Amino acid sequence: MNDEYDLALNSIKEVFKNTTSHLEDKTTKMNDILNDDVPYFRCSDDDIVQVYYFQYAVHAMMYTYIGKGQERYPHVQSAVNNFLGQHNYDSVFQIRTGSWMANKT
Repeated sequence: MNDEYDLALNSIKEVFKNTTSHLEDKTTKMNDILNDDVPYFRCSDDDIVQVYYFQYAVHAMMYTYIGKGQERYPHVQSAVNNFLGQHNYDSVFQIRTGSWMANKT
């Protein structure tokens, strides 16, 4: 994604040239985050375990860093936030989720 149309279009075209490679890269990145940065969790109900890791995956996929103005700190931003206000939606679960992640870099 990019605010400049030509850059965004060129990025999309690049992905379409080799979709399998980009999918594998994204899968590897998400697996690394879920394995290395998310606290390990297991319980007797596998559905609860799946929801736990899904929540962290959603958090990681929406994480953004603008680095300027009022967005000088990394945060989670989604289309939902554009309508509800940045912190109205985030504070329910995304801030709590992110506070437990360990970004070792």
